[in-house]
Amino acid sequence: MASRKLVKKLYGNLAEYRLYKKEISGHNSNYLHMVPESSLELLPNGYILIALRSIEASLMSIHFSRHLVMDKLKIILGALSNMDEYNREQECEVMDVMGLINQYQGVKTLLSILSAPDLGTKCCDLDNCKESYNIWDIKASTLNIICRLTTLDTSIGEELCESSEVLQLLFSLMGNAHTYSRAATLIEHLFILRKNTLQLNTVPGLDRLISQLDGNYLANFCNILAVTISDLDVYENKPSLYEQSQLKNNNKSLSPLRDINQGFVLSIPEFLPRLVDYATKLPYEPRFQGITVEKDHWMRLIEDSISNILNQNCSTTSYVLERYQNEFPNLTLEGIVEPMLHRVETVYILGLLLLGERRKKVQAQLAHLRLIPRLSKLFDHFIWRCDGYQERLRVPGHQSSCECSPEVALKIQFLRLVHSFCDQSEYRYLMLTPVEYQEVCGLNNAQSRTGLDYSLGQTSAPLSPNQYPPELMCCGSQGLLSKIIEALKRENTGSTFRFWFSRAIESYLRSSTPFADQLFLLRRGLQEHLTASLLQGDLGPNQKEVLQSTFDLLGELLKFNLEAFRRLDHLITAGTKEKKLFRLVRNNLVDSNMLVRSLVLSHDRFTSEGGYPMQYAAVSHTLSHVASFAQRLDFLVRLIKTVNVTTLTQENVSCLNTSLVILMVGHRRSELPLYLEGLRKHAEPQLLPNLRSLLLFWQTHYLHNKDKDCNTLQRSSGISFDFWRETVSTLVAENKFTPECIFHYLTPEDLNNSRTS
Repeated sequence: MASRKLVKKLYGNLAEYRLYKKEISGHNSNYLHMVPESSLELLPNGYILIALRSIEASLMSIHFSRHLVMDKLKIILGALSNMDEYNREQECEVMDVMGLINQYQGVKTLLSILSAPDLGTKCCDLDNCKESYNIWDIKASTLNIICRLTTLDTSIGEELCESSEVLQLLFSLMGNAHTYSRAATLIEHLFILRKNTLQLNTVPGLDRLISQLDGNYLANFCNILAVTISDLDVYENKPSLYEQSQLKNNNKSLSPLRDINQGFVLSIPEFLPRLVDYATKLPYEPRFQGITVEKDHWMRLIEDSISNILNQNCSTTSYVLERYQNEFPNLTLEGIVEPMLHRVETVYILGLLLLGERRKKVQAQLAHLRLIPRLSKLFDHFIWRCDGYQERLRVPGHQSSCECSPEVALKIQFLRLVHSFCDQSEYRYLMLTPVEYQEVCGLNNAQSRTGLDYSLGQTSAPLSPNQYPPELMCCGSQGLLSKIIEALKRENTGSTFRFWFSRAIESYLRSSTPFADQLFLLRRGLQEHLTASLLQGDLGPNQKEVLQSTFDLLGELLKFNLEAFRRLDHLITAGTKEKKLFRLVRNNLVDSNMLVRSLVLSHDRFTSEGGYPMQYAAVSHTLSHVASFAQRLDFLVRLIKTVNVTTLTQENVSCLNTSLVILMVGHRRSELPLYLEGLRKHAEPQLLPNLRSLLLFWQTHYLHNKDKDCNTLQRSSGISFDFWRETVSTLVAENKFTPECIFHYLTPEDLNNSRTS
């Protein structure tokens, strides 16, 4: 057989090489059965084409031999599998193989196998065939080959993914147990390659297929759903909000299509209940009595799995090693963790369904499916602390205290699901036990009677003790919220899980009247823990997310709550704690800006209320850092300097909104001209032009979006969104004679630069 290197020496370009192939084969035909086998043998990797030629001939023959076809499929799959890890020198050879398969209609031949209703009446001509293959064995192997081809050469996948006939064929193959997982894997891969999201309700019979899925089959299907109902992939290459906003405005059908797909799967009655069943199923594995370290559970599971195979199936180790891959694929690490990965996918899909336009409806459905009490029981099986991890288990490149394990993804998706369920939800109290809920009711109703609620300046409506059926709530001595708080308090300061714990708790606090909820959390020592973790100051450079989430949660806990401010003042008065805390705030303003916003809003509310709140605001150590105009102007300058339109992201856009909160408070106090004049006099001349550009983007981003962002701004600040909009309009108006407008302070040079940009 001619070697690839020899051919490369003889023929310098692809055109000459193709001519060489035609000359040695003697044929220009693209159908392999018309090319002599002796000619194919001369081609590099020609044995692959010979195998395809035999399959093509079998498909055209009356006497179809399943045994022969399966042997040829194994040859092709073996050849493709050997190309798993090829280096640059081998890349041309791999792509040449792909080119040969494409040129000679190899993919079309493989698709013909998948679409064939019948592949012969018997396996082969032998009466006592030892390996009897049925039609589904052949189709399963064919799916493996096509999936491998699309992995090695994405152009093949890019062509297949746009064919509705191919996709419908693959969905039909999901109706059989033999081909289900392979077809699902290939569909997922093709969906990722598609330029546009597939509208699921256009696939004939898909609703009927989904209604029949249960257990692992449903969990496997979640991989496909993740691509079709999430819009994360649309923005993955657009890190800045400006680019994302432009993409969203130019492609307004992207998110609606995903909402259509969400509506489609939610319209199937069996879908959501079965998804919840799988996501929360018990027993939770692997768990062994007496083992306290998470990774030791997994090592025990792997060792037991290997021992069972050795004891049950062979007398010699070599026999196991020989049959290891073929007979016991589930013994591989991937096979062992597969149940865990399936659970991760189902929990992830539940979280995605809570992000769409049907969020409120899904929250209600999940509440009545008892999602929260079931998650609370599942939480009891998690091991959060990572003490005692052995050096032998350390992932290469990770620290010895690394938390990585097969369960990390599940824990993160679990906490994201809790966050999404509680976010602006009337069912967030299901996170409590009935006894804990009675405690919150007592706190809420007591402040309602006394009028001591300084939460958004309004008195909360009394909570009904019988508002939620006990069976929908958590059971035991602690609800899921309390369990999360206790886990947060035990977690190491630098643990990445702290970010997700804090986000889940913060989501619970997000309501129009959180006063009683704040007191409930204060009673459980949350504020003391958050303050201590900030003052320890041992977060590493890669722990910015943890620092930010800690500041955010502390801000939510403090907002408009005099008791919380009293407690924090008491915690930071000793020694240098106050200076240390606010030095950390100023040095990490992107991370701490939500806390600054909470302080500004609370100070404004307390001083506006008069009486005791105003008196306390005047003596509070915490509030003294935002009490004066000069202090608020200093924060405003620092915030504007942290971002510009091109660097705005989902992580730092809050800096823009905190800047706007300071300006709105000033607007209500007729101090807007003072702030703008202060910015004009600053040493950095571009502050005002930058602020105006940011506010113009703000109008585009918020005023053109009908999503929950606008409601979130209003609810979290206690300031009507109309006033947000009116303040921005005033600031960006092109009025040279009004001192409340930025335009009033801009020089001709500033105006020219802004027009150019």
